Amino acid sequence: MTNRYTYTPESLLGRDGKLNPFNCIHAISKMLKGKGLTNQSINKALDAMKALSQCTGMEGMEALAFVPVFERDLAETSTGITDLADYFNCPMLDVMGYYCFLIG
Repeated sequence: MTNRYTYTPESLLGRDGKLNPFNCIHAISKMLKGKGLTNQSINKALDAMKALSQCTGMEGMEALAFVPVFERDLAETSTGITDLADYFNCPMLDVMGYYCFLIG
């Protein structure tokens, strides 16, 4: 039996009823990791990305880049474009398109 993650707005809240950044990171990871960088996959994670932005002061799409880097840093490894492409299971050019959006 597979353990499927089901997103609900309540899954972003901590025990105190407030937005919890770790719950937001978890939700984004479960919705995007290995799914490709498509408008459809990103739209599914948009509410959680906005919530993470609200918790941390990040701007919108920064959450998209932050989550895989955060996860890789937990394993004490550096992160590059190839790593992000592997994380999202998409071509490096897809990552570059979003990277250019973030720094532009």
